[in-house]
Amino acid sequence: MRHLIKEEGIAGAQKLMREERELQNNITIGVAGMPGVGKSSFINAIRGIKDEDENAAKTGVVETTLEPTRYTFPDHPKIVIVDLPAYGTPSSPHLNIFCKKVPLQDYDVFFILTAGILTEIDIEFAKKIRAMEKRFFLIRTKIDQDEMNEKRHKNCDIDAMLANTQAQLYESVKDLQIRKDNIFVISNTYTEKLDFKRLFDTTTKMLPASQKTQFLMTLSKDIVLEKVQRLQGGTYCCFPFRSILVKPFTTIKVLRDREFNFIGKKVATYRSALGFPLENSEEFKVLDDVLQNKVKRFYFTSEMNVASLVKELNTECGYDTASGDSLPWLYSYRILHNVLDEMKETGMEIIEFTAAKYARDNDMTK
Repeated sequence: MRHLIKEEGIAGAQKLMREERELQNNITIGVAGMPGVGKSSFINAIRGIKDEDENAAKTGVVETTLEPTRYTFPDHPKIVIVDLPAYGTPSSPHLNIFCKKVPLQDYDVFFILTAGILTEIDIEFAKKIRAMEKRFFLIRTKIDQDEMNEKRHKNCDIDAMLANTQAQLYESVKDLQIRKDNIFVISNTYTEKLDFKRLFDTTTKMLPASQKTQFLMTLSKDIVLEKVQRLQGGTYCCFPFRSILVKPFTTIKVLRDREFNFIGKKVATYRSALGFPLENSEEFKVLDDVLQNKVKRFYFTSEMNVASLVKELNTECGYDTASGDSLPWLYSYRILHNVLDEMKETGMEIIEFTAAKYARDNDMTK
């Protein structure tokens, strides 16, 4: 992976992101817990569906889920969330009976729901998941009921109650190496409050390809920055030697044309080293018009294109390109330095745009 990005630069990173999108699989989340913790209501709430909707998970005060039932997110069809039968019930009083009914190996991640303190079977289940080297998130539901109870107290302190709830949950599972930010306190009814949005965002970012694309984006940016630093160092070194190689009686026009030609060749070298996508390539076509035009600026078809770029940058370099004089090597260096800065920024935009585009495509793929 790193080798390909080093070899092909930005275009190589785009290829890898495209391949990740094409290979992406579903992620399956198992929602587990004791009866009455609100599993079905939670599944409806996180999918943005009301309990009475046609595609809603069945809810009720008695055990309603007897077999694993699969649901997809309306806007994230590659995320499958499964309402598992409750454990700790007459039909599954012990975890080993529950595990015989539910093939845990079929699930990528588990949400363990509780409406109060964790029970022994909750903790036993969490240990089982951890032993299988799978991830789990701890979700405390029905916190709105706790808030109502707290308000009845004379010395009501909602913040202290919430902090104490989170601390108790963490204390129960801290030996299982769960991070504090993987514990969520929510209400299935009031989804705009507390940790519900954070949980929703965490869930929609779980897709393996999304995580891989984020990693690719970071790695690609680092490699591009390394390349730019090396190119900047090499650019400076070559100029003093070029200034000594000027032949006597060389005309201003020849010197000027030579500098334009040199700048054009250097930009072509930068373009190749950084891996800018070629026009009409698959990587170029995925870009929007703004980015395509930015890329085209560095593909010169004649010296006129070079002169146009130099003229555009002359205000920053402090040199009047309209004077007809040759370009002093120091100003040529500054122009190329600015070109590299622009190419670096454009490269970062290409990487970010491609990552975001394929992330959106993944969400819309059914």
